Amino acid sequence: MSIKHIARIAGVSPATVSRVLNNPNYHCSSEEMRTAILQAARQLHYVPNEAARNLKKGTVTPPKLRCLGILVTQGQEGVEPFFQELVIFLEREIRHRGCVLSQIWYRPEFLAEIDRNQLDGLLVVGTCSRRRMNALREQYRNVVAVNRNSANDTVDEVLCDTEEGFAEAARYALLLLLDRIDGGHTSVTRMKVEPQLICREKDSAVEENVG
Repeated sequence: MSIKHIARIAGVSPATVSRVLNNPNYHCSSEEMRTAILQAARQLHYVPNEAARNLKKGTVTPPKLRCLGILVTQGQEGVEPFFQELVIFLEREIRHRGCVLSQIWYRPEFLAEIDRNQLDGLLVVGTCSRRRMNALREQYRNVVAVNRNSANDTVDEVLCDTEEGFAEAARYALLLLLDRIDGGHTSVTRMKVEPQLICREKDSAVEENVG
C-alpha cells in the first residue's frame, strides 16, 4: 500500500502523510490528524516505497520481510506522553528498516490477542514485571524492552530517559531485535542511551553485529 492510500483513509494530503511518517518531530495542525495517519499506516501494514521496490526486484534476492509488534505496558488511555512519543519513533524506525508493524497492543493483559506465529519479534515499551517478561520471552523468544530504567535481566533492553535520545533508542532497539531474530547474538544485552553516548553494559560482542 502507498502513501496515497494512507492519505485517502486519513483524509489528508499525501505530502502531510509523508511528513508525519518520515519525521517524528513534525507537528500536524492537530494531534487527531497525526493519530489518523499513524492508524491508517498500521491498518495497511505500510512499508516504505524503497523497501517495497526491493521486495519486487527480480535481480536480487530480497531480504525476508519481518513482521514486528509493539506492546505498551500501560493502558491506552493512560499512556505517559514520554512513552507515546517513544512509540512514534519506534514506528518510524520499523518502517525505515523495511519491516511491517503488525499492531500496537496495550497492557500485558491483552497478550492473548497476539498470535506469536504472526510475529518475528516484539518490542516492549515501559515497565513490565519479571514474571510477565519471562512469559513474553518464553512465548515470543525475540523480545527487546525499551524503558527509562532497567527493570529486568531477562531480555535485551534499551534504556532512555530523555526525549533527545528517542531516535537513538529506537535505532538500537530495532538493531538488537533484528540481530536476535537473525541469530546474531544470544546473551542478554543492555544499552543505555545518553546525550552523545551509548553505554554498553553487557555482551560487547553484539556491537559488531548490530553496528
